[in-house]
Amino acid sequence: MMTDNISFVGGLSWQREEGINDGLVDFVFFQATTSYILDRNIYSFFAESSYATEDMQVSLSFRHDDTKTSSATTMRVGGSFNLSGKNTWVSAHYGEGYKLPSFAALGHALVGNPNLLPEESKNLDINLSHRALDGKLNLRATYFRNRYINLIDFDAELLLDMSVTHMDANIVNSADILRSRPAWKGNFSLSWQPSSDWGVITNFQWVGRYYDFAEPVGTISLNGYERVDISSFYHLGNGIRLSLSIDNLFDSSYQQFIGFDAPGRRLRTTIGLEF
Repeated sequence: MMTDNISFVGGLSWQREEGINDGLVDFVFFQATTSYILDRNIYSFFAESSYATEDMQVSLSFRHDDTKTSSATTMRVGGSFNLSGKNTWVSAHYGEGYKLPSFAALGHALVGNPNLLPEESKNLDINLSHRALDGKLNLRATYFRNRYINLIDFDAELLLDMSVTHMDANIVNSADILRSRPAWKGNFSLSWQPSSDWGVITNFQWVGRYYDFAEPVGTISLNGYERVDISSFYHLGNGIRLSLSIDNLFDSSYQQFIGFDAPGRRLRTTIGLEF
């Protein structure tokens, strides 16, 4: 329905959602299923009305959503007003939001939570705008405030740690060289933990040239090296924690000490009990 200054819109809606996921994550020594089958019906009705003139516009709307497990009524109200000669406008809007958790957020075995509640929000914004210099300059100031209740977010913790060390070491009143003291070394670590149940840690280590001593060769300079290690953990429940690690992932060849080759690629797994 519409007149020169007033408009009104209303309606009903029905939405059917079905989600099926059939999969698993392979951790080499065990597999974790990520399968789920979920469905829901969403019944809604809504209405919106607005009134507009040359110097103002106001609107009001509401919506009601209903599912088998929850329901909510939300609204939005706002207006824009001309303060002086079409060059200065002020507007304010208040709105409410309602969002159901996705099927992945509810049903995924590794990162989902079947107890999630619908997300609700309350939002306010106030704007002041002014046009000057025949429209060549536009100024705007905005204040907004958003409040979320039962915020739904993929809470994956990603941590990055980097360090670089430079050492210039000398023995006072001696020409001897300190052993196993590289002038430069660095470390880069990336930790990704999608949930409290499992995570993955990757570590890159770079070591510059350094000196070592052994008989009969004496003091010599050893080549630096780069090495990547990767590890993961998974909580099986009841305090049982499974860890899987690959040391020296790319099988780098180097010596930390003269005549002793460092271990190549190595796979390790541990099972621990946490109290």
